[in-house]
Amino acid sequence: MKKKLIIILLILLTGGALVFNAMKPKELSKKTTIEQLKKIKSEHGELLSVSFHRGGGMNGDSFSQTIERNKEGQVVLTVKNSPEHWIPLRVWEYLIEDEDVFAKLRAYSDEYNLPAWKDFPFDDEMIALDAPSSSIGLVFNDEEYGGWKREYYSISYENVVPEGGYDVLNGFVSLIGSYAKKENLIRTYLECDDKQIFTGRDIENSEEEIEELIKGYWMSEELGDDGYSRYSLYTSPYQEEVEFYQRGGDKINFQREDTIHEPLSDYDSSWYFVLKDMEDASNLYCLAMEGDKLYLEKQTETGKEIIVFERQ
Repeated sequence: MKKKLIIILLILLTGGALVFNAMKPKELSKKTTIEQLKKIKSEHGELLSVSFHRGGGMNGDSFSQTIERNKEGQVVLTVKNSPEHWIPLRVWEYLIEDEDVFAKLRAYSDEYNLPAWKDFPFDDEMIALDAPSSSIGLVFNDEEYGGWKREYYSISYENVVPEGGYDVLNGFVSLIGSYAKKENLIRTYLECDDKQIFTGRDIENSEEEIEELIKGYWMSEELGDDGYSRYSLYTSPYQEEVEFYQRGGDKINFQREDTIHEPLSDYDSSWYFVLKDMEDASNLYCLAMEGDKLYLEKQTETGKEIIVFERQ
């Protein structure tokens, strides 16, 4: 009877998961080694979700990856990215066909006892900069061990990390990101003010939605001799201009001449822009969208010139 009471008391004191500590959480410090962390034994239920998030810097950039089951029971990796606070999040959803994905993530977590890392204190030796912060999240069903049905453990990169710890954390993040396979892309869209904005040949986007879809910095898939994008585009939310740059070359300012609400060529969008060179009105281009890419097209005497851009 006394043994049962002690176990119940331990459950309550550890906030859910039953933990048999080789050291107390408050003793975790820069002197703690990864091998010592492995000895902090803890019991957890089913792993439900893992995530990585980076953001909050000077520009308000944001990046996240989350693996969890959707309403249909499929395991999905959701990636969200925005380079600046005024640019809507671009979202990609990938179907994970590996039936052992959670087993692999759980094995990695168990090997390094990642939930225990949440008890590291903030690293007060870090210099306070207006830089992005990063964290890893794990969600377990710990009801069996006296915890919550969705028990959340957060590991902050701003906390104390043992020697070699960043390699461990980055390895876990790489494992999450390895499931972002183009062939398994389910869908992509913008997330703007909690609204999902899709584009496609069968979707009549409003002028406001089109503005959101093209916002930001775009880099060409074509690379120069230096290995960097040969061309770039910048679309401003404050003016009707599109800036076009050629690396090591000229800059062209395009004026948005018109928005045509019908498909262009074979591109999968119900609209395209007509762009006019502000220095040469006879120099016209078309700007269309396909999925999450922009296509800058110009008709020439020998055919079409097409430059494909991806958002930075």
